[in-house]
Amino acid sequence: MAGISGFIYLIVGLFVSGFSYYLNNNKGANLAIFIYAGLVLAIIGVIKVGYKLLKSRGLEPVKVRRVQESPVSAFCHNCGNAIKNVENFCTRCGARAFHHRK
Repeated sequence: MAGISGFIYLIVGLFVSGFSYYLNNNKGANLAIFIYAGLVLAIIGVIKVGYKLLKSRGLEPVKVRRVQESPVSAFCHNCGNAIKNVENFCTRCGARAFHHRK
């Protein structure tokens, strides 16, 4: 499903704001809410057009990836077996694990 273009938001927002402003001032109608609603639509349109422009130029926001910790945090002092972060004892000889935390 394709989304609504930012230009459509911008055009509709400006039309609604402008026409409501005209009716508000010339005809005495109280349409302030439509003026603000049109401005909100216009602002959404500007944001969508700006984001699409930045994305097309390769300037899209950077997505941060979290680096996973290695599951092995220590080695057994008794037998040298690798011990995972979640283990409290060596799986080979049963010695207590001493994890060095940062």
